[in-house]
This record gives sequence, structure tokens and C-alpha cells, in this order.
Amino acid sequence: MLALIGLNHKSAPLEIRELFCLNEDEIKVFLKSLKSQKDLIGAVVLSTCNRTEVYFHQSKSCKQSKCKLVIKKLCEFKNVSFNSFEKYFYFFTDNNCVSHLLNVASGLDSMVLGEDQIVSQVKDAYRISISEEFTGTVLNRLFHKAFEASKKVRTKTGISKGISSISAAAVKLAERTIPDISNCSVLLIGTGETGQLVLKSLINEGVHKIYITNRTLEKAKKLATLNKAKVIDYADFISHLHEFDIIIASTSSKQPIITKNDIAFSSKNGKGKQQFFFDLSVPKNIESPVDHIHHVYLYNIDQLKEIVEIHASKKVGEKEKAKQIIQEILNEFLEWHATLNLIPTINSLKQKFDEVVENRLQFMKNKVSHEELKLITDSSIYLKDKYVRLIVNNLRIMSDHGRKPEYIEMINKLLELSEPKK
Repeated sequence: MLALIGLNHKSAPLEIRELFCLNEDEIKVFLKSLKSQKDLIGAVVLSTCNRTEVYFHQSKSCKQSKCKLVIKKLCEFKNVSFNSFEKYFYFFTDNNCVSHLLNVASGLDSMVLGEDQIVSQVKDAYRISISEEFTGTVLNRLFHKAFEASKKVRTKTGISKGISSISAAAVKLAERTIPDISNCSVLLIGTGETGQLVLKSLINEGVHKIYITNRTLEKAKKLATLNKAKVIDYADFISHLHEFDIIIASTSSKQPIITKNDIAFSSKNGKGKQQFFFDLSVPKNIESPVDHIHHVYLYNIDQLKEIVEIHASKKVGEKEKAKQIIQEILNEFLEWHATLNLIPTINSLKQKFDEVVENRLQFMKNKVSHEELKLITDSSIYLKDKYVRLIVNNLRIMSDHGRKPEYIEMINKLLELSEPKK
């Protein structure tokens, strides 16, 4: 059985999603805990600002109970109550699980329709499970099909045109709010993929007064050099907040890096000038002020939905094209997956015929001449291969490529097939 459990921007608000956010080290530890679960063959954990999902493959089908068990394991790992948070989770099995992943990797399930950042995040999630040797044949095939779907959707449709990331949405909102964004001074906190996308969007809008800060100074310097920006030492950036019109935070910090007191201090030193704070992180990087501070505006990921929905409405036609591509790849995977049911029977069938032929040839070995034995051997192999192919081809047709297990069972009983020897 293939299955997934998860929560995302549709099922849970930011305050809930951030509780279940996992970094790479946490994912590795959590995967180790899943390895101890009986019948679990492999798992992949995808954790982004908008979703945390666990895809898994198990040898037996006990659908709902197994899904609930994985949710409980995740809640235990994050030290939160299962009963309090179960309602925010969804779970899918088999065909629905496959369809969901293909849609996620292709950007059709993202807050920003056609988001291009998600596929690299899916690849990272898969890479981590590969490094932990916890995938297996089925998950390997599934995720490679997801990458194939993502590539085809992005090359054969216009789904990624226009706004295709939260970063771009944040810059577009700033552009709508500020009369001339090109004259604004901007502080970017964080040099990860989201930060780099923000930087690209800012430059495209003509912004040139850009400063970058990061815990690792070398990363800030490298990104600044590539984009003709300036660097501020991370230890000092709070004291410079008041100098900027726009502050964008996107780091992996588990705790706020800008507190409500920092915002009040910035507003006071800036003498009440307009400032726009964009928090693109999960968990949140910027604390919300207890009382609204005049001329200070704070936006987090969930507050970007309005502008995202406006641009999504322009991509309806491209979304339909993408769905057709995904359906084709879904069908390919499901057909391949169904044929896995045939493999044990086919292997056992071949092994049984091989044993019959080998036993008979051994019996004839000392009863006929070398030339006669060769003729008998060639004829036996020919007949064996012919009838094995005939049975296998008809079995595929009768069982609808493995989708009708009753026909597989009939062949097993009819020919007295057992599990093939390893």
C-alpha cells in the first residue's frame, strides 16, 4: 500500500503548520523512528513553509489505522497532542496518494499555482530518504515519475509564468503598496532558495538599494557580490532596521529573529516612517507587535493569499493542460504498479518450468547420445519458452495487468505454483 499523511496551507493555518515543520536533521531522526515500524518498506518526508507530508510504502494494507499511526508518530516526535491536532491532517492511499504527489511536484497544489520552488524541495526530501536507505523500488519509481511530471508540466504549459513563488508574490504586494518600489531600501535576511528568489524579483522590479545579512557571513558576501548588493553583519542588523523601507526575512531559525520590541525600536528610530516587514519563514521569523505600530506593516505567508489568488485565476487554462499531463503519467505509474502483483507468479512459473526441463534432461543424459541430447535440450527449451510466454501474456490480459488478483490466484492453484526460491 502507498499512502501519505500531511497538513498544508489548505488544511491548517500557519500557527499549526509551523509546529510540524522539520529541518533535514529532524527528518533523518524521524525516518529512523519510522524504520522500526512493522511492514513499513520506505518513507519520504516533505517539509516546506506550506506543508509537512509523509509518503510511505508498506507491505500490507491496513489503510486508516496505519495512517493514524504515522500521524501519532509525528505528533509524538514534535511533542504535541495527537487528539488536539489530528483534525488538521489529511491522508490519501494508493491512487489518490500518487495523484497528490504528482500535483504537488508540478506546483498544482501550492499556494502559488505553478510554484517552481516546490520541485527542488521534493527532490531534497527524496534525497534525504535515499541517504537513509529508506525508499525501495516503489517509492523510487513514484518519485521519479513525480519529477517527470514536474518537468513536462513546466515545459509544455505556461503554469509557471507570472508569479510562481511566494517570494515573487511578496515583492508584487510591496510594489502594489509602495508607489515607487525601485527607490526603496531593502534588507534581505537569509540566503536560502527563497531569499535568492526574493532578490531576483526585487532586481527585476528595478530595486538597487539592497542589503543582505545572514548568520554565515561568507554566504551573504557571495550572494551580494553576484547581485551587486551590500552586506550587513548579522550581529548588527537589528540596530540598522530603521534604515530600511522593506525588510524581508527568510531563514530556517526556529525562533523569531526580530521581536516586537525590535520593531518598536525601529519605528522609533525611523521617526515613524513607513516600513514593510515580510516574513516568508515557517516557523515565523518576525514577532507580531502586541499593539499596531503606526506606519509599520507586517505580512506573513498566509496574508499573501489575496494576490496569489488573483494571479491564479489567470492560469486556469494552463492548469487544465497540466492536469492532462499528470493524468497520463498517473496512468503509466498505476499500470506499472499493478504489474508488480504479477511478478511473484511469473517468477514462480518460470522456475517451475525450468525445474521440469532440467529434471527431464538429467534423466535423459545417460540414455541418449550427445547429439540426441542436444536436440532434446533445444526442443525442450523452445517448448518451455513458448508456453511460458503464452501463459504470461494471457495472464496479463485476464488479470488486467495485475489489477484482478483472482486470476493470478487461479494460475497459482492450477499450476501448483509456490513462492519462487531465492
